[in-house]
Amino acid sequence: MSENFFFGLVEFKDSHKQLTFIGRRKCCPEAKRPQPHGYWDTLTARTAPKDRLVKRGPSRAEVIAHWNWAVLAYIVVMLRTSRGRPRNAPAAFIHPCRPTVAKQPPRGEGWAHELKHDGYRLQIHVRDGRVRLYTMNGADWTKRYPRIVEEAARLREPLIIDAEVVCLDAEGVADFEALHSRTADEKAVACAFDLLVAGDDIRRRPLTERKNALRWVLRRSRGGIQYVEHTEGDGAKMFAAACKLGLEGIVSKKLNAPYRSGPSKTWIKVKNPKAPAATRAQDGSF
Repeated sequence: MSENFFFGLVEFKDSHKQLTFIGRRKCCPEAKRPQPHGYWDTLTARTAPKDRLVKRGPSRAEVIAHWNWAVLAYIVVMLRTSRGRPRNAPAAFIHPCRPTVAKQPPRGEGWAHELKHDGYRLQIHVRDGRVRLYTMNGADWTKRYPRIVEEAARLREPLIIDAEVVCLDAEGVADFEALHSRTADEKAVACAFDLLVAGDDIRRRPLTERKNALRWVLRRSRGGIQYVEHTEGDGAKMFAAACKLGLEGIVSKKLNAPYRSGPSKTWIKVKNPKAPAATRAQDGSF
C-alpha cells in the first residue's frame, strides 16, 4: 500500500452540495484510481457546480471529521519530522535539551549549577573546515556572529557545542537589548555549556565527562567562545547570588545524566522573577 494524491468532487448524501477536495488516499501501486475503501485527508475545500460532479462521497459529518483529523495531522507533520527535529533543520542539527522550569533549585548532591545568561540558544558546528551556527529551531545564523565563527574555526574538528549567544556590557553582564536589536552582532560571544560531538557522538556520556571535554576544547579560547563554569552543592546559594546581581537565573543539571533532546527533568531552570527576562515575559515585550 502507498499514498497518492487525489483530486475530485464530492456530493454529500444528505444535501445537494458538492465539495472540491485535495487529499491523499491509500492505494495499490498498480491502481490508477484510489481504492473505494481507502481514506483521504481533506486539506482544502470549496463548493462547486453539481454538473461537475466526479464522485459521490460520504455524509457531511464524515467529511467534517476527516477534515478536522487532516488539519491536525498536517500541522504536526509540518512542524516536526519523525525524529523530533524541526522540519527545515539541517541533517546534522541536534534537537536541544530543554530544561524543566521550577521555582526552587534541586537539593542534595549530584547537581551542577550554572548561571543562566540572557541570550539566544546557539548550536555551534565545526566540520570539514566549515563553521555553522544554528538557533534552537535549526535556523542558520552563521553570518550574524563573525567573532564566534572566527573562534570556532580555530577549534579541533568535528565538534558540536551547545551554547548561548550574548552581548556583554562593560561589566560583563549580558545585554539582551543589544543582542535583540542587532546593534552589536560583531561583538557577540558564545557561552558554551555542553559538548555533544567531539570527533564522536558523546551525548551518552555523563555531564561531568562532557564538560571536562568541553573545557579542554576551549582551553586556548580568545574570548569568542567562553566556557561556562559551574558549582556543585547548594544551588540555593548560587540562585540567591544570581538574583542579587540581577541575572536571569540558574540551570541545575544532573552530573551523571546523558544529553537527551527535548524536555528533560535532569535539567532544572530557576528564573529570577525580577530579572529583565521575566519582565519581558510578563509585559509581552518579547
